[in-house]
Amino acid sequence: MSITNQFYETHAKDYFDSTVKVDTSRLYERFLKYVPVGCRILDFGCGSGFLYKKQYGDGDDQYRR
Repeated sequence: MSITNQFYETHAKDYFDSTVKVDTSRLYERFLKYVPVGCRILDFGCGSGFLYKKQYGDGDDQYRR
């Protein structure tokens, strides 16, 4: 296993736990003002998914604006 994979295997849960409930509303609002209405945003799955969950909860496969 690579050093990178070892790192993620060791720290993934801690990272998730420390970011999943972070209040990102200011960051989110700053980002969305540049996204045209009707646009779709692909979430590559980097991180805990907190931005996706903030927008859509559990049940959509992509951000929609």
